[in-house]
Amino acid sequence: MTPCFNGRCCQEAGVQSFMGRDPFGPGREGPHPTRSGAIPPRSGGLANAARHALPGTMRRGARRRAAAPPGRPAAGRSLLGRRPPRIPIIDADGHRLKGTAMTGGRSPTAWMGLAGIALAAGTSAAEPVSFTVHPDRVVGTVDAGIYGQFLEHIFNSVHGGLWGDLVRNGSLEPNAGTGGVWEVRDGAVATTRRATNQPLVFGDPAWTDYEIALEARKDEGAEGFIVLFRAGGDGYGWVNFGGWGNREHGIEKVGADRRVPGTIEAGRWYAVRIRCAGRRISAFLDGRAVLEADAPRVPPRGRIGLNTWETRARFRNIKVSSLDGKTLFEGLPSKADLQAPPPYWGFYGSGDLAWDGETAAGPGTSIRVAAAGDETGLRQAPISVRGGETCKGSVWLRGGAKAGVAVRLKDDAGTVAETSLKGLSPDWKRFEFALTPSRAAAAATLQVGVRDGDAVWIDRVSLFPQSALDAGGFRPDVLKAIADLKPSTIRYPGGCFASAYRWKHGVGPQERRTYYPNVIWDDRDPNQFGTDEFMDLCRRVGAEPIIVINMAAGVEEALDWLEYCNGGADTTWGKARAENGHPQPYRVKYWEIDNETWNMGPERYAEVVTRFSRALRAKDPSIRIIACGGYGYDDGKGSTHGWNRRLLDKAAKDFDYLSVHYYNGICYEQDFVDDPRRYEAYLRDEIGGLIARSANPSIRVYCSEWGMMNDTWASGLYTAGLLNAFERQSALVPMTCPAVWLQSVSAARPRPRWASCLILFDPATCYGAPTWVVETLWRAHFAPKRLALEGPDRPLDAVATASEDGKTIRLKAVNPAKEGVEVALTVDGPFAVGRAVLEVIAPGDVKARNTLDATRAIAPAPAKAAVEGKRVRFTLPPLSAGVLALHGER
Repeated sequence: MTPCFNGRCCQEAGVQSFMGRDPFGPGREGPHPTRSGAIPPRSGGLANAARHALPGTMRRGARRRAAAPPGRPAAGRSLLGRRPPRIPIIDADGHRLKGTAMTGGRSPTAWMGLAGIALAAGTSAAEPVSFTVHPDRVVGTVDAGIYGQFLEHIFNSVHGGLWGDLVRNGSLEPNAGTGGVWEVRDGAVATTRRATNQPLVFGDPAWTDYEIALEARKDEGAEGFIVLFRAGGDGYGWVNFGGWGNREHGIEKVGADRRVPGTIEAGRWYAVRIRCAGRRISAFLDGRAVLEADAPRVPPRGRIGLNTWETRARFRNIKVSSLDGKTLFEGLPSKADLQAPPPYWGFYGSGDLAWDGETAAGPGTSIRVAAAGDETGLRQAPISVRGGETCKGSVWLRGGAKAGVAVRLKDDAGTVAETSLKGLSPDWKRFEFALTPSRAAAAATLQVGVRDGDAVWIDRVSLFPQSALDAGGFRPDVLKAIADLKPSTIRYPGGCFASAYRWKHGVGPQERRTYYPNVIWDDRDPNQFGTDEFMDLCRRVGAEPIIVINMAAGVEEALDWLEYCNGGADTTWGKARAENGHPQPYRVKYWEIDNETWNMGPERYAEVVTRFSRALRAKDPSIRIIACGGYGYDDGKGSTHGWNRRLLDKAAKDFDYLSVHYYNGICYEQDFVDDPRRYEAYLRDEIGGLIARSANPSIRVYCSEWGMMNDTWASGLYTAGLLNAFERQSALVPMTCPAVWLQSVSAARPRPRWASCLILFDPATCYGAPTWVVETLWRAHFAPKRLALEGPDRPLDAVATASEDGKTIRLKAVNPAKEGVEVALTVDGPFAVGRAVLEVIAPGDVKARNTLDATRAIAPAPAKAAVEGKRVRFTLPPLSAGVLALHGER
C-alpha cells in the first residue's frame, strides 16, 4: 500500500492526503498512525505506569519495570543545566507505590489525581520552600518564539470561527453528501461529473440481511464503481469494483479487507449482486463470484449506497431483497435522496430545489429554486446577531423571480430583519444587501427564498456583521482572544490540512476561490481565508508567519508560493500579489516542508527535504527551512524509530529547524507533574546531543505541536510546566506552538474533540481553555533574560527571568501538589525590591474547566506577596500556577 502521509489520528479525523483517502473513500484508507507506529507510545518509566493504570491500554509483553532514573544531583544545587531527578509516586493514602508502575485499573482521572500529589523525597509541602535569584547572573536568553501559535483549518477554526462571515458554506458546495453530483436520467441514476467520494445513500436503515442486485456502467474516469452496504451512523462497508487505479476488486471495512485482481471497462453494463448474510459478505460480477469475506467491523444493519472515485458512472435496475426473496426496494433513489441540502444548510417550502453542477457563479455548484405556491428556498442556523448592528451581505443570483428574492433573519419570536432583492437577469449578478436586526438573536435563521414560480439560481451567500468588517473580516471576540496571547509566530495552514492544501485556490477574488478538497476534523474549508488574509492576521497581532508546504504539490508550486510571498512586484507571482491589493512583499522567513510525514520513512523524507530546500534557498537565500522531526520521545517501532537521528544523518545541512510534535495523552501519558521535566530532559540531552553530533550543529528545535489531551485544569498545570521547560531550554528550542488553537463547540457537544485546544467558541460566545489562561499570563510576563535560580525542584517548578533593562524580575512557578506551598524568595545582589505583584491561577480542582456557561471559572487573580527587604514571601495554593513580578525601586 502506498503509505499515507497524514498524521494525528488521520482516520478518526476523516483526513485525506494526496495519497491516503478518508474513511468515506472506499479503497483508500491510509494506515492509522497509532496502529502503524507513526505516533509511538512512550516506553518505560511513568509512561508504563500510566499504561498499566488505564483500563484497556495494557499490552502483552509491556515492561513493568520503570526506566532507570538519572543520577540525582546534590541537594540545593542550582537548577541550571542538570537532568531532573525521578520521583516516587505516592497514592491517595500516602503509601509509596513500588517503582513507578501503577496497577489496579485506575481511570485516567484517578491517575492524574495520584500524579497531582506526587512529591519529592525529603520535601515537605508544609515547610517553606526557599529560592534565591541572582539578577546579576544572566545564564541564558529566552526567545519570544516559544510563545508561537498554530492556525489550522480544522474544527471550524477559521470557517465559522475566526473569519467573520456568519454564513458557513456560502458557495453551497456538497460535502460528503450527494448534492450536485447525482441525477436521474434515461432510467438510471448517474454522476454528473467525475465524482470523488460523493456517496449516494438510500433505503431503510433497519435493513439487516439482504441482497443487492443492480446494473452498473462506467462512463469514463480513473477507476470503476462502488456499492455500499449496511450504511448507518456507525459507518458502512463497500465493494469496490475496479479500484486502486482500476487494478483490483475489493471488499472493505470488513476487518480483514479482501482484494482480488480485476478491472472495469468503460462503456458497458455489468450485472452486480452483493449478498449480506450475517457477518458474511459475498460479491458477484456478471454472475461470477469474485469476493467473499466476514465483516466484523460493518454495522449489523443499514441502507445501501452508490459511489465513485475519480469516475463518472451510472446505475440502473436497482433491487434490494430479503434473503427469503421479499422485495424491500426496487427502482431508483427518490428526488429527496438526490436533493440533500448543502452542509450547514436546509431547504424550506414546497417548491422545487435542485443542485446544478454545470451553472455556478464561480467554481463548484449552485442551487436552482422554483417556488410552487409558497416561498421556497435555503435556510441556515444558528446565526448570532446583535440588535442594532448592521450586517452586510451579498449573494449571487440569476433567473426570473419578478417578486424578488427574500433575504431575512428570523427566530422563534418572529422576523428580526428582512430585505428583498430585485432586478435579476439570465446572467449571474452579485447583489449586496444590509440587514439591521431589530433585536438580538443568539440563534437566528437566515433564509434566502423565492416567492414566485420562475426559476432562480442561488450561489455565494455571505453575511458579515459591521464589527467584523471593521476588524478586517475577522470575528472580533476571537481575534481579541488571539491578540491577548501575543503570538510571536503563527504556523499555517497545518497540520494535516497542509498535506492537501493548494495555496493558489485561496488567493484572488472570493468568487473564484475553490473549496479545500477534503473533509478533515469536522470541517471542509471554502478558502475564504487564504495567504493574504493570513498575512493580515499576522500583521494585526504582531506575529511572524511560518508557512507549511504541501510537498505533494511539487517543488514548482512551493517556489511560486515563495515568490508570491517574498517576490517583488516585477516577478510573476509578486505581480499577482500586487494585483490582489498587496504590493509590498510579505518577507516570510520560515518555510516548513510538510507535516508529520512519518509513514514515508526518514530516509525518503530526507531526499524530499534536500530537493525542496535547495530549490527554495536558491530562490531566496534569506529564508529558514524547517524539517519534520519525530513524535514524542522518538522511540516508536518500525520506520519511525529513531526518526530524528536518521533524518539528521541524511539531510542535516539542508535545514535549519527540526520540527517535533508531542501530545501528552494520545499515547497513555496523562502526567502533568513530571512529564514536563522528562520531556525537557529529552529535548536537552537526546535531541540536543543528536544535533551537536550532526553535520549541522547550528540546527535548532521547533516544537511545532504540543499539548496535553485534556480540557481541564490538569492541562493548565501541564502547560505551565512545559512553558517553564521551554524557557529554560530556549537556546536549543527557540520556537514552539501548542495545538490546536481554535475549535468550535456547541450546547450539543460542549467538550472539544481535540482536548488540548486553547480557544473555544460557538456562534455567540468565545472563551479560553485552561491552556489559554496559562499562556496569556506567561506571555504577558515574558522577559528575555534568564537568571540563575537556586532552590529545590520539588514540589515547585520555577524559572526566573528579567526584563531587558533589568528593572523587573519575574518568577514563574507551578505547584502541582495537593497542598499549598509557602515560598520565600531571596533576591541576591544590588537589585532593590520596590514592590511585588503576584497573579495566581488556582481553581482548586484538576477537573475544573471553563465552559460556554462559565467562561472564567479558571482565571488569574491577584494574591498577596510580602516584601521584607531582600526577601519576598508568598503562598502558592494547591494545584496552582502563578507569576510573581518584582519591580525595582525607582
